[in-house]
Amino acid sequence: MAYYNKSPWAGLEDKGRWGGGGGDIPPSMRTSEKARSRWRIGGACLRYVPRCLARWMVQRFMAGKPGLKPSSAASKRFGLQTVTLGICFLFSMMYLMSLSSSTTVAGLLEVLTAPLAHAAGLFALGTESIRSFRSRHVAPVMQAVINVLIVVFAVQSLDTLIMTLISFYLSSTGWRPPVVAPLKQPRSSDPEDPASEADTTYPRVLIQIPMFNEIECYKISIGACSQLDWPREKLVIQVLDDSNKEEIKDMVKEEVSRWQRLGVNIDYRHRVDRTGYKGGSLKEGMKAPYVKECDFVAVFDADFQPRPDWLLRTVPYFKDDPRLALVQTRWEYSNQWCNLLTRFQFINMSYHFQVEQQVMGATMGFFGFNGTAGIWRIAAVNGCGGWDVRTTVEDMDIAVRAHIHGWKFIFLNDVRVPSELPQTLEAYTRQQHRWHAGPMNLFRLLFKDILRCKTLTLWSKFNLIVLFFFVRRLLVPTVNFLLFVVLLPLSLFVPEADIPLWVTYTFPMFLSFFRMLLCPLLFPYMFPYLFFENTMVMTKLSANIQGLFGFGRVNEWKVTEKVGALAKPGDVVVPTTMMKKKSMKFFKAQLFMSLFLLLAAVQSLAIERGIHFYVFLFQALTFFAFGCDLLSEHS
Repeated sequence: MAYYNKSPWAGLEDKGRWGGGGGDIPPSMRTSEKARSRWRIGGACLRYVPRCLARWMVQRFMAGKPGLKPSSAASKRFGLQTVTLGICFLFSMMYLMSLSSSTTVAGLLEVLTAPLAHAAGLFALGTESIRSFRSRHVAPVMQAVINVLIVVFAVQSLDTLIMTLISFYLSSTGWRPPVVAPLKQPRSSDPEDPASEADTTYPRVLIQIPMFNEIECYKISIGACSQLDWPREKLVIQVLDDSNKEEIKDMVKEEVSRWQRLGVNIDYRHRVDRTGYKGGSLKEGMKAPYVKECDFVAVFDADFQPRPDWLLRTVPYFKDDPRLALVQTRWEYSNQWCNLLTRFQFINMSYHFQVEQQVMGATMGFFGFNGTAGIWRIAAVNGCGGWDVRTTVEDMDIAVRAHIHGWKFIFLNDVRVPSELPQTLEAYTRQQHRWHAGPMNLFRLLFKDILRCKTLTLWSKFNLIVLFFFVRRLLVPTVNFLLFVVLLPLSLFVPEADIPLWVTYTFPMFLSFFRMLLCPLLFPYMFPYLFFENTMVMTKLSANIQGLFGFGRVNEWKVTEKVGALAKPGDVVVPTTMMKKKSMKFFKAQLFMSLFLLLAAVQSLAIERGIHFYVFLFQALTFFAFGCDLLSEHS
């Protein structure tokens, strides 16, 4: 029962719905004092009547009164309330009838409940039919797919485990490529004493710095490369600027001119046509006439800052091995503790360099060139066709072609070059899209050439096709997405299909534990890292499919956003006209997956699988945080 502070009739003449005094009330509503007293008594009684019933009584009494126009919304509400009251009355009568022992009442009750019993029977029949169809047709197919994915997952996990153990063995034994004494710091040559110039000791080196609108960090790489310990007459620096903004072009030109005035042999080159993006810029730079006099070429992106002794520690490896084409060095980061996103990236990159690159270089003499912080023998670059612009991974393209032509690579884990990690989720997803679509596109283009190659052994072809491309780049995101993000939640709705616990929890945690040993300070982030990697597989798998079949954004190149983490205070000056307002970006696919996983978490409670509830709940929250861009600088 609802109690009202005021009767719907009390004070009608003064504060009624017509909003005025007694003169505003329609004539038919004006009554004597005796009638008004009866209204007040009726209003007092209505205080103890349910609201919907009181409203119905008032509207029935007022029906047909002149000057009263009921609204359509009120009519709809009245109709809905009438239906609700009717249903409640019907069920109340049925309940009272069920308490009676009369046969007549029981027969009447059976007639009234027959439609409901028939509907319940149809629902039970439909449920049983769905359960039968699920167990006969859906579950076997789903279980077969799960079994295949488990086998593939076991293969890729075994590959990861073997590489990790080899990496730990190399680290424990202190292994490194054949030790070569670094060159001594060069002395300034004396023009009056020809003997002071050691022409044979220091080969001529070309350094290429490609950039595109790199206003935040262009000074970093130009300044660091200009201060390398190397004879100035033996060092040529190319600033390959593809910037399309005049303000940035002028700033880069001014920086180059400043170092030229200091005696550095540095050349500014600009392209109007950005065909081939970074690969096209490097290819265009190799056409300069002075390149013919150079023996080696090093590449540094705009946000990399090589230390002064970098050339002294890398060039000597080429001296005693004429088949050595590339010396790749490791990256290190100045902003790895910036936010959750950079911490997760640091875990991935630590595994990539210390395990993948180091083990591949030690066992096969081959790995993918990282595109920067590496130095090439120019004869090897020219011998395999030079830089190619058919894909967005020109670095991996030239590395695979050099491997096909019989060249060898060396990775130096102890020589490191400072750089920065993407700090926003949008920049990171774009980078990962390029890093996964490009290799699959390259695999599609080079597959036949690898099979027909006569210089590679059968084992080298197997390593290149099966392990390097297929397992580590295509199968890893595919299996992780299908097995852990799609089929594992679906198995809660199809209980006939089963995924063993060692696949879903034990082995992934075991491998993640080994990965965390590479960066022990981030051990507390192991579980959030696992959930984050499951969210990223959607982006990686989409990029792999686009690259493998050559459609969509397979050839899209967007420069990774930089923040100038290595820049000194005052070095980064962004003009007011170029400042952009940062805004959060929403990822719809990840938000949809968060809802799906939340449903799976609720389903796990319904079927009493408690361990899945916590996993899917936290995975759903991670997808939601990813979809709302809460992992990057906005956090």
